[in-house]
Amino acid sequence: MSRGSTTAPDASEQLEAIKRLLVFGLLRSGATQKEVATALGTDQSVVSRMFGGALRQTVKTRRGK
Repeated sequence: MSRGSTTAPDASEQLEAIKRLLVFGLLRSGATQKEVATALGTDQSVVSRMFGGALRQTVKTRRGK
């Protein structure tokens, strides 16, 4: 079955998408960017850049600030 001109993402793109979803879930559940970064073995700034300002607004709204 053909899907037209779109191609399926390769394995590395799929893994990156899964990682972003998991990080987003952790942040939404109350983990800090620093905690997530430590678990991933990276810097907090990398986690911050994954979602930009949209994440900050979502987390603030969720926490009622």
